[in-house]
This record gives sequence, structure tokens and C-alpha cells, in this order.
Amino acid sequence: MNTLYVVDRFNRYQENHMVSLKTFSDLKPAELSHLAMNLFPEGVSDQGNYYFLSNVPYIDPTINIDWSFEFYRRAQHPGKPSRWQCLYAWQSLDEALTFRNTHGSPGDPIYSLEADLRKCHIADMRLLDNADSALVHTYRAELYWLGQTIPTHIIQDWPAQWEVLVPLPVTVGKQVP
Repeated sequence: MNTLYVVDRFNRYQENHMVSLKTFSDLKPAELSHLAMNLFPEGVSDQGNYYFLSNVPYIDPTINIDWSFEFYRRAQHPGKPSRWQCLYAWQSLDEALTFRNTHGSPGDPIYSLEADLRKCHIADMRLLDNADSALVHTYRAELYWLGQTIPTHIIQDWPAQWEVLVPLPVTVGKQVP
């Protein structure tokens, strides 16, 4: 088991809290409920609930990215864990602090957790940001699911940011001071 760190940007966790998948059978109309259950019979994470099941408009570019990466994974890398069924973590406290400083607030708590990296997927989170063509977006999705990053002959000083997708369920550990 490896110690990882999770930034709690939405105040969802507490020490020894079990983070599990959630199922939703009450979506309306019933056809949407059946589709969601067919695609994710085990349920979805909070990320999956927000970016897939919620009423957030599809015009939000983050939703487009998450959706395209999920369905690319299903088509090309079905053995990899779904982003919508995982918790996102970092391999070091420094990485978690960097993420909190760039994507969160200074007061967001950081917790440790234990995970078997053989069951996780480590990918460059920066590949999710893309204002290029569909071809480049697809290339970035492929690199993401391969666990690779932009080659230096394409972008010389690409600053990779390696996130760890931890399949749920997982128990949140101690809050880091």
C-alpha cells in the first residue's frame, strides 16, 4: 500500500470516512435512469455525479473534456478505472499542496489515504486542458490513458502534473496539518 494525499476542495471528507460509489435510480425521465445504470451499474463518484449526472449545462468545457475522456477510455482503454468512479489523489504532500494552491483555496484540508497503486491509474492532469483541434484532444486523451505526457519534441518544457485515480471505495485517512 502507498500513502497518497487528497485535497478536499468541497469539504466532503473527514478522517476515517469511507468514500464510496453512489447509485441513482431516481433520475427523470426513467430512460435517463436506465442509461446511467447501464453505463455505471456500480455507481459513480462525486466527480461522476457532478460532471455526468447533474444538471450542469453541457456547454461547460470541463464537462465536454470529462465526457470525451471517459468515452475514449471506454473505447480504447476499458481496463483503466473511470475518472467518474475514482477519487483523485497525489503521490506527495508537495504535489497536493501545489494542486491546492492552483485549483483550490489555502484552507482546503488535505488528507492522507492508503491505496494499492497497481489498481490506480497515474496520469498527467494537464492533458485535460486543451484548446486545440479534436485530433490534438484525442492525442492528449491517448497519452492520458497510457500514463504518458507530451513528448519534449512537441512541447519542450511541458510541466506535467501527475494525478492518481484511486478506484472507490477508499477510506480517507488522517488530515495533514
